[in-house]
Amino acid sequence: MSYFVYILYSEKIDKYYVGKTENPEGRLSFHNSEINGIWTKRGQPWELVNFIFK
Repeated sequence: MSYFVYILYSEKIDKYYVGKTENPEGRLSFHNSEINGIWTKRGQPWELVNFIFK
């Protein structure tokens, strides 16, 4: 199974977030949506720094 490793950055809380997904742009949208967890909501807006296909 192929996937992307992605890196997000929040300037607001000066933190990076690393995850894996099949759709990095979709995950970015989710991290910036209102339905995600408290930790990622706290850092909104997140920006996609990089992603690598594995």
